[in-house]
Amino acid sequence: MNLKLLTILIIAATIRAGAFFYPHDSWDQRYYASLAMKLDSGGFKEYNLQNVVFNKLPGTEGVEISKDYHSDHTLLGDFRKHGFTYYDEPLFYEPPLFPYLIKFSHDVFAQHKKFVYIDHQTWIESQKNGSLHFFRNSFYNSIVPFTFSLLSIVIIFWFCSRYINEDVAFYSSLFLTVSPVHVLTATKVWTDSIGLLFYCSTLFFFYIAYKKNSDFNMILSGIFCSLAVLSRISDLSIIFIVVIYRLYLYKDNFRKSFWGAIDKKIIIFFGLFVLLTFPWFSTTTRIFGSPLHLPYQKNFSDLFPFVNFELHRPWFTYIVDIMVQNPIWLLFLLFPFYPLENELKFLIIVWSAVPLLILTILPMILQVPIHDIYALPVYPALSIGAGYVFYKINKTSTLKALPFKLLMLISVLWSISLSFKYAYVLLADCINVPL
Repeated sequence: MNLKLLTILIIAATIRAGAFFYPHDSWDQRYYASLAMKLDSGGFKEYNLQNVVFNKLPGTEGVEISKDYHSDHTLLGDFRKHGFTYYDEPLFYEPPLFPYLIKFSHDVFAQHKKFVYIDHQTWIESQKNGSLHFFRNSFYNSIVPFTFSLLSIVIIFWFCSRYINEDVAFYSSLFLTVSPVHVLTATKVWTDSIGLLFYCSTLFFFYIAYKKNSDFNMILSGIFCSLAVLSRISDLSIIFIVVIYRLYLYKDNFRKSFWGAIDKKIIIFFGLFVLLTFPWFSTTTRIFGSPLHLPYQKNFSDLFPFVNFELHRPWFTYIVDIMVQNPIWLLFLLFPFYPLENELKFLIIVWSAVPLLILTILPMILQVPIHDIYALPVYPALSIGAGYVFYKINKTSTLKALPFKLLMLISVLWSISLSFKYAYVLLADCINVPL
């Protein structure tokens, strides 16, 4: 721990502190708390949203999540009345790592056996009488994404300070710290924060494994990759980055043997990945007939206007939105032209390009809505690239660096204002700027 990292963590924790005082009753937040309750009471065999009911507790205690096998007024029962059957399946489509973490947090922090969340009505009522029983009833929920959000900043600072320099570590961490989407995912009970930590850790240790010729670091990379995918199935995009990076490292030996790229380290990596993710993928295959399963809803866009908007907005708005949220990331466009170790530069460029390419093409092929939040795994790469460019520019004359310093100041203030607006004023589940 040094002063620069401590400063970043104080800023990050301050911006995200509202996670412990604001409602957590959006759909996904209810779902993951409900899944944690089901895992606690029935184990993995009940890993679904069936028979879940929500009961308002007295005063400002919040809403209790429980099971009821004899009522039609369940979560899925109410959905069925409106023709919405997306979640009405025997197994929830996302892996269970995050709900298990919520369950573990509940075991540690909850003062009773109830699974409770603070809904918007409870939050409004608390404004009148000044009492919100958040730390007693719902702290277990918020502490998980909050903690993992800060840890993702720590791992980026650690890696950059060790393999680039401490100044780049500070700038990169700062740019990610104020990113509106990163803030939003830290203040919501979502899987994104834990997935990001494991995503970054996978790529960092994969790079270190080849740089230091270390099988141990490759073991860590394989474990973290498994945890990333068991957090969010969409994190499978990391496999493409790993494969492309390995082929790049082997590029000078293709004439000898293509199969030589499959060395001991790659075998360790994929061996661990298959071993650790096999239980989940075998379960989905047994139940749905395929290892990759996504629920289907025929009239999804008709039921939800926002989904219709996401399905039909121009493809380029996805990338534009990212740059509008963090204008300083425009410096990443200059990153390929600045000197840095070739292997690390290639990794960061591929890291930024592959998930964005997948997220741009996938909606057009599958006709599925893609939220801006899904691009979160790209943000560390953009932050590192922009942070490195800013560091190099900052070393030039004061006059030349002045416009870029002003850009950074404006960008940071703008990003913080967006974070505050969407996370604490609008209490939104997404950030929709500019189109």
